[in-house]
Amino acid sequence: MKKLQINIYDNELVWKGMLDSVNYLKHSKSWHEIVNSEMKVSRQAANVEEVQAGRILVVNNDTSYPLIVEDMQVSLDNQYWNVTLIPLKGMLNYRICHPNDSGGVGNNPWVDRYQSEVMMWMVSDNLITQTRDDDRKFWNNARTVNLLAIASVKQYGDIIGFTNDWNTGYMGEAVTAIAKMNSTAGSYPIGWNIYINNTWSQYVMDTYKATDRSVLQSVNPPVIFSDDFGNIKNATYTYSIKDWRNVVYMTWNNGTADTNTPVGNAFYGATVSFNRKELIQSSSKKTTNEVVAEGYSELNKRPHNESFIAEIIDNENTMSTFNIDWFLGDIVTIQSKDLNVSVNAQVVQTDETFENGEYTLDATFGEPKLNFLQLIKNAIRF
Repeated sequence: MKKLQINIYDNELVWKGMLDSVNYLKHSKSWHEIVNSEMKVSRQAANVEEVQAGRILVVNNDTSYPLIVEDMQVSLDNQYWNVTLIPLKGMLNYRICHPNDSGGVGNNPWVDRYQSEVMMWMVSDNLITQTRDDDRKFWNNARTVNLLAIASVKQYGDIIGFTNDWNTGYMGEAVTAIAKMNSTAGSYPIGWNIYINNTWSQYVMDTYKATDRSVLQSVNPPVIFSDDFGNIKNATYTYSIKDWRNVVYMTWNNGTADTNTPVGNAFYGATVSFNRKELIQSSSKKTTNEVVAEGYSELNKRPHNESFIAEIIDNENTMSTFNIDWFLGDIVTIQSKDLNVSVNAQVVQTDETFENGEYTLDATFGEPKLNFLQLIKNAIRF
């Protein structure tokens, strides 16, 4: 049984106590989304009074994926607190993308830039470098240190154009949308996260590029889940184009006139004849580059639905051990000779569950060019 230990911190990273008797914890980690976690803890547990809304929880000393207590519920006839948690990167949804704090006016530096650059500059411009409204920053209580920092800006992903406006919404949701704006064949969503630094003095936002561990490459040892290897069972394969679209007509106003701009994605072949599936989408963007980028984002939400569902069995004789052979965000290969299918897919989410003395790890896999999470659900049991 994997031991469960949860340390509690306030928002200045001051230690408040430890929980070592938790009845249930589902700790969800996502490559590019903001996902909820769940916890159930006795009202009589030691230090449970320190579990308060807004507190930071660190599970098994993993500072890479801390959690924020978002919601707590209990009733008089219930002996347990039911707690909803969000990842630390969910703190970006405490702030909107303010147009005046986002990339300047006129000569916008977010046009024709890498996805990772836009994601990181959005956070930096809104919450670190701007001086228009310092109250937007994540200060310590003394207002002497901005507790949020950003890693060195990376350059990967597709080249896009993006400008914030009053319709953009919450910053975390915008960063997630940008992470999924790939339009190049073979590209994957950009990973991103906020973690606690080594000195426990700041929260740091960073972006990540996927590591290919599939059979299609020769740089890294391949990670294969296969019935031949005895590490999957109960496999189901589905392929559907029901929701797929490859052309979107973007309707928008360029400041003087209503405009219609078609955006096409030829990832699954030419956008002609029976292979052309269209939709219409309105946009509040004001330039062609921004509208085209938003169009690609809309199409990426509607790919071919290819799913491979299987239970993954922990087999120490295969190179398929989580956090040793493969990690969140990796591209791996899943095969079934019985079904005559093979899928190279990205690990987009993991769900670690601690309950009744048992530990379970569920992994959600995607496909090349994935932009949604409902594809492949697998379970690893220890």
